[in-house]
Amino acid sequence: MGNVSCLRKPAVQGEESKASEPLLHQEEKEAVDNLLKYYDADNFQLANLSRDQLKALTVLSYSDNEELQRTAAFFFSEISEQYTQEVSEIILEPLIHLLLSSDSEVLRAASLALSSLALYGPVENKTAIVQSGGLPHLIKLLRSDHVEVLCNVCGCLTTLATEEENKIEIVKSGALRPLIRLTRARDVRVKRNSAGALLNLSHIAANRVSIVGEGGVPYLVQLLECNDEEIQFYCAAALSNIAVDGGHRSVIMLASNGKVLILLVRLIRSGTEKVQCQACLALRNLASDEAYQAKIYQAGGLDAIYEVLITMSSRSAEIIIAATAALKNISIHQGSEVMIVNKKLIPVLCSLLKQDQYGEARCHAAGTIRNLIAIQPAVQALVMAGGINLLLKLLAGRQNDTLLSECSAALAIAASHTEVGHLILESSQYTTMLQLLASSSPEVAHNIVGVLGHLAANASNHDKLLSHDPSLLAVVSVVTKLETSKETDCNFLCLWILAQLSIGSNQTKAHLQHYLNKDDVLIQWVCNQQSTASGDSRQLAAMVMGMTTTSLTPLTESLTTSHKLPNDPSLLRSYESERSKGNSLVRKGYFSDAILHYTRCVELCPSMPSSYSNRALCHLRLGKFQTADKDCTTSLLLDPTNIKVLFRRSLARKGLGNFRDAIKDLDALLKLDPDNSAAMKERGLLIQLQQTDIGHSTVDL
Repeated sequence: MGNVSCLRKPAVQGEESKASEPLLHQEEKEAVDNLLKYYDADNFQLANLSRDQLKALTVLSYSDNEELQRTAAFFFSEISEQYTQEVSEIILEPLIHLLLSSDSEVLRAASLALSSLALYGPVENKTAIVQSGGLPHLIKLLRSDHVEVLCNVCGCLTTLATEEENKIEIVKSGALRPLIRLTRARDVRVKRNSAGALLNLSHIAANRVSIVGEGGVPYLVQLLECNDEEIQFYCAAALSNIAVDGGHRSVIMLASNGKVLILLVRLIRSGTEKVQCQACLALRNLASDEAYQAKIYQAGGLDAIYEVLITMSSRSAEIIIAATAALKNISIHQGSEVMIVNKKLIPVLCSLLKQDQYGEARCHAAGTIRNLIAIQPAVQALVMAGGINLLLKLLAGRQNDTLLSECSAALAIAASHTEVGHLILESSQYTTMLQLLASSSPEVAHNIVGVLGHLAANASNHDKLLSHDPSLLAVVSVVTKLETSKETDCNFLCLWILAQLSIGSNQTKAHLQHYLNKDDVLIQWVCNQQSTASGDSRQLAAMVMGMTTTSLTPLTESLTTSHKLPNDPSLLRSYESERSKGNSLVRKGYFSDAILHYTRCVELCPSMPSSYSNRALCHLRLGKFQTADKDCTTSLLLDPTNIKVLFRRSLARKGLGNFRDAIKDLDALLKLDPDNSAAMKERGLLIQLQQTDIGHSTVDL
């Protein structure tokens, strides 16, 4: 307790001693005496301070005598770590006042005391410090030339920023620029605490925009090369948060000409797991942008992740989750599949799927498998590793919806391969899998119908599908009655299945015709789809109805002439596989990646309107209005009465500022569907925009 020794009055030894003794006001003398008595007590704790003693501290804090201010500040710093109660205004007010002192020792002790109250006290202290007006004084001290003061203030702001409501206030108060500057400080403690403050502030989207705007990204990237593990952790985590926002990824990459990837890969191999985790998560978020997926591979990211996963038995669940999350996003890149398969990662992923303790990592592993099995080598590796039976077992177990969704999506894509289809049909889990058609998750139900769709696309599976109990036709009949089928494109998939059977062998056709003749509800549903659906669905319905009655043959021919599906079964499978991948990516918000798959659909079947309209939706989401307009126009040439595409083209033209043509599209839509409330509302808005000639750069989809 040496810091409070200045409370002792000097001994009086003649006039010289009296002259050198500071002149104290009576109130100050009483305050010193009061605190001396308390200091000498055995139970010396801030919590035990009486009102008189607190008043004494206030007197010393507001004194013009720097020695007394020092005494108060040191007193606060000594006892603040022990104070675990909610701090009151009577303590905060004098303590914050001490931050106005010009004495570096007062500032050092007072800032340390405030930091301790925030760190060791209840969470209410963090809010109280801000509400008591502490922020402006703390932020002003970020320009101090005293290292200890800087260290304490940055540490205090780091702690205050852990409270959600403080994050915005700290940025509003002007803390960002000095905090960013201090990441270049010579003292490693100041660097560490300023980086920690930036990390805590980066948890809010608005703050991330501000950090980028203030030029903070290059500083954070540079600090990844620092040898301090805490700084590495803070900066990797902050960059990971910033990379959540798509527009910021290019800023991170440009800040170092892509060197950031090499630095993050290096950190995955660091000796500290929390640093490894954040480096993986930063790569995961950067890999959300298709432009950087290949670059991460080129920087050695796949090798580093592989090293983590093959040693999973000695790793924590957190690092495995982070590594698989990064791998999943990297695997989206077209061309990464071969490299990942060659690394023999599929058996590793299958092994991970078997282990419950990895939780979220299993979802990422299944998602990675889903991304990989578009290529034959990946399918072969999955089959050899027992992955198909493993996916089926996971679907049969009581898993969470996210894992079920990833597993069923992987199986839906894999089912397009003949060998996998046979394994699914021969599995004892096949009937259990069908029960998921009634899943509360529309996505899971959709994926299971997708499995059946790919199985039906292979004529060699028809006999087993139709002889199974329940038969494929009975399953389709049930699915068309489910509410979930209305929420997804399950209706399209059901029509797809029936259409595949309608072009099967004579025996299959006879089986289908016999079933439809006795299932009045199903045949009525197909008729309704033919008259009310648009594009692909209408064509498929016509194909089915065309085999049941000769009177529908001309309609079938008319439709197949205008937009015809490929006749080659392998092309059919490829078309549906690409379409399914695109739809899955759209649901997850990966619009750039989805465009690639819809473009392949266009290449496989240029006359299918839905490929253009789906791609148009992605262009709209990305703000590419000109391209969206073009795709919508192509789709409407093939299917002029599609109200969904008319609405999308109107939005695209609105984004281009072409309000007149946007209104024309909505007028055409309303002729087809007069009660469409969304179109009526949008039309009213467009008229207002046209009248006031207001430009519009964003679209509400």
